[in-house]
Amino acid sequence: MSSTMYPNPVSHQVPGQARRPLQPTTKTIPFDYAFQFSLKGERNNRVQDVVEISMEGVFVALSLGYSVVLDEQKQPRTFQPVIDQRTTPPNPVLIPFFPATFPTEQLSGFLVAGMPDAEITMLGPTNAPADIILPLTNLSGTTQSTSRIGSDGTAVVKLKTTVNLGSTIRVWDRTNNLLSQVFEVNFPLTTPGIGPHHETKRLPSAGETTVDVYGLPGDTVSVFLLKSTTNTVSQIKRKVKNPDGTITEFDTFILGEDTTSFGQRTGRVSVTLDQPLAPGDVVLVRTEEDGVDPFSMFTIPHPRLSTLSLGALTAGLEKTGADLTSGFRLNPNFAARATANLPLDQQAAGLDRVFETGAAAAEEVSFLYSIDVVSTGRELQNKAIHNIAGLGIANGDRPFRPFAKPMLFEPRSSIRIQITEISGPPGTLFIVLQGYKMLGTGRIPG
Repeated sequence: MSSTMYPNPVSHQVPGQARRPLQPTTKTIPFDYAFQFSLKGERNNRVQDVVEISMEGVFVALSLGYSVVLDEQKQPRTFQPVIDQRTTPPNPVLIPFFPATFPTEQLSGFLVAGMPDAEITMLGPTNAPADIILPLTNLSGTTQSTSRIGSDGTAVVKLKTTVNLGSTIRVWDRTNNLLSQVFEVNFPLTTPGIGPHHETKRLPSAGETTVDVYGLPGDTVSVFLLKSTTNTVSQIKRKVKNPDGTITEFDTFILGEDTTSFGQRTGRVSVTLDQPLAPGDVVLVRTEEDGVDPFSMFTIPHPRLSTLSLGALTAGLEKTGADLTSGFRLNPNFAARATANLPLDQQAAGLDRVFETGAAAAEEVSFLYSIDVVSTGRELQNKAIHNIAGLGIANGDRPFRPFAKPMLFEPRSSIRIQITEISGPPGTLFIVLQGYKMLGTGRIPG
């Protein structure tokens, strides 16, 4: 067995010589001095820690090691996808534009709202004698059979030809293979429809309590809400406050005649619902005048895990500020839920834990370090050393560095280690001087 008592060196005695008393032994104990640093995950972040050697005795350092404890709270691993118009493909919606001088029985163009960057084609009119593809003119004035929705989810399309009365028009989203509602061109009545918000240009989504209805200026429309949760149909009432303070309810809404939306003339009215929209709800708009009732429907997206787009997951990652380079995956603890493929509104309680980012590894931490003895002003390096060059990678392969020669530090001397971050996630860095103490020695022997 090895002894923990390290006697001071003495010369060997020649047999027969007088015995002389041995010098008293020096007791040694294993001991480590630890330095702690808070890493922010920010380049050029500089921190330092100073440790003072205790007065018990000389400290002998044999090696230098380090480890990193990642901060999981600052580096969230789980995230929730973002479900909105950008990430769940909606059917395209048409908002008609009319000439500034009214009445004129023709259309000047449309606003098409749908999936950003989707390629669209206008189909119709149905009674056209020639091509079924309606010639389009984009904003630059070039005639073409297709157009593309902008990054904001909308596109303004100008018509090259006059649309015949009695025609029907549809928009085909070629990218996502989706069709819009049928739009009937009849004056003084045209098909009304639910469209994007007149300011944000976003189509209605779950949780909203107001929708914008568009159509021919001056038309009277009725709005109905079909709830997916209760399978009930309710007609939305227009409430008007009377001078005496009472409230009068009307079954219809009037599309404003002097309304300008998206820089063009169109009829619009904002309708306040009795309750917030939920996934799967259907809003129906119908024109009721002279026995003619063209109508259209808008369905609130009802996505499932299998219908999530990559954009929904990416938007969720960006919202949490997670590092996209570490990737993401389905949480193994929620594999059964993914197999069931339930609607997302039925999984809202745990949807934020279904997906997780890749774990940030300790070996991703990169920093420079330098050591000096503050009490004596002695530097142990001529410049800061990268952790890979001096200490190795904190994955267990080479987690510490043995010194070429043991280093002795006198009691009450101060050792300083300075750290400069280069890259890596936030966490706590520990650097340890590993060695032993020589108890009872006030100064370095010799």
